[in-house]
Amino acid sequence: MLAACSTPAQDRGDENRSPDASIITVRDGGSIGILDGSGSNTTACKNLQCQQRMCSDGSTTTLTGTVYAPNGTLPLYNALVYVPNSPVPPATAGLTCDRCGGIPPGNPVVAALTDHRGIFELKNMPVGKNIPLVVQVGKWRRQTTVPEVVACQANKLTNPDQTRLPRNRKEGDMPRIAITTGDCDNLVCLIPKLGIDPAEWGIAGEDKAVTFYAGFAYLEPNGVQKFGPHLSQMKSAASLWGKLDELSKYDMGIFSCECDEVLDEDKPQAAFQVVTDYLAKGGRVFGTDYQYVWLRYSSDPKLNGLMSIRGGSPIGENPVKLDTTFPKGKALADWMSVIQPASTYGQVSCEHVFDNFSAATKPGLQVWGSSRTIDIGNESRPRFVTVNTPVGLAPEKQCGRLVDLDAHVTSTAPDVLKSYPQDCGTSLRPGEEVLAFFFFDIASCIQEDTKEPEPPPIVR
Repeated sequence: MLAACSTPAQDRGDENRSPDASIITVRDGGSIGILDGSGSNTTACKNLQCQQRMCSDGSTTTLTGTVYAPNGTLPLYNALVYVPNSPVPPATAGLTCDRCGGIPPGNPVVAALTDHRGIFELKNMPVGKNIPLVVQVGKWRRQTTVPEVVACQANKLTNPDQTRLPRNRKEGDMPRIAITTGDCDNLVCLIPKLGIDPAEWGIAGEDKAVTFYAGFAYLEPNGVQKFGPHLSQMKSAASLWGKLDELSKYDMGIFSCECDEVLDEDKPQAAFQVVTDYLAKGGRVFGTDYQYVWLRYSSDPKLNGLMSIRGGSPIGENPVKLDTTFPKGKALADWMSVIQPASTYGQVSCEHVFDNFSAATKPGLQVWGSSRTIDIGNESRPRFVTVNTPVGLAPEKQCGRLVDLDAHVTSTAPDVLKSYPQDCGTSLRPGEEVLAFFFFDIASCIQEDTKEPEPPPIVR
């Protein structure tokens, strides 16, 4: 706990004790400082530290609220919320190795993570008017101002517009996202549903937050025309994953199912080396159904050896049962119960569930959800999996992340999406909600799924 640095005693002999008895605050020669329990070290408070208050009844000043996706309606789990104690610099451009545990930009004076409801609570808040506030998920970052924080009481933010992620880069920082089209799973529909500003949608060569690439099916005559005169000029997905320099322009890649593996013509052998190298450098990749190819044919034997993939998209049992035995898996189930309160706890119904993953997993691959086979036996097999990369390295040396759902989250009929984004609708379907959860999960700093997320250290 950070000791308060204000409302000091009138002299050194009159000490204000914080609820943590090992830390006291005193006034020393006109400056306010922090002493440890031995009284041997003094540190002068700085900036907003000096606006923290100790309450006479032993309570603390709190600030609560809910963090949302850019649309202002979808609550987000494991989002970072903090009060910076110095100016927050712009996010680093380009592919980075973003691991959890470091001090966030701006030297937070208080920090917290959101729970499965998207709710955060900041304790020992600085008090006063116009207190800066940062909400962050990886490179998604938005800075707002709390009009006033009143000392020694529970302060609550109720306007979603104060605590949502940015819709465009005028509002804050955003990751660069490459997204591919696919006739069998239109993941592109997630972009408008999450509230990302159409002004941030573009094609290769443009400075946009979201860049569209045409999956194999869309290269056929008139295939991309449904995306309108601008986006219909998008380049092929092969040009994205065919060159490391091109793929490395993006923080994350969202790859829609193309209805087949489409090897050689769309995914030559060199592409698997490119995506493997991209993941090792800190890239994030999300795919559904046939996009299992990035696991199956990876140039890294440690990655392609994590489990056996039979492929071909045989049908698996629907719904998928979530694994709640590890912290983030339980958080997904709890989050789904908030998003879909009428649903069966721990189960997710997708448009289609497949049975491509046919063997038990090995260390390094985390299973989030499973269901049983239909065509052979009655085995429980993985459906939702994640991998931190490079595989085999210690967690503190891993930079990238791959997510694969052995399912479709949208309708597979090609004629369903005749005009983009109009035919996407506005509401997230159950499978799309899981997609949204992982969309922000892979954008976050890298951490072990089996451990409870912890707020970052704060500056004392």
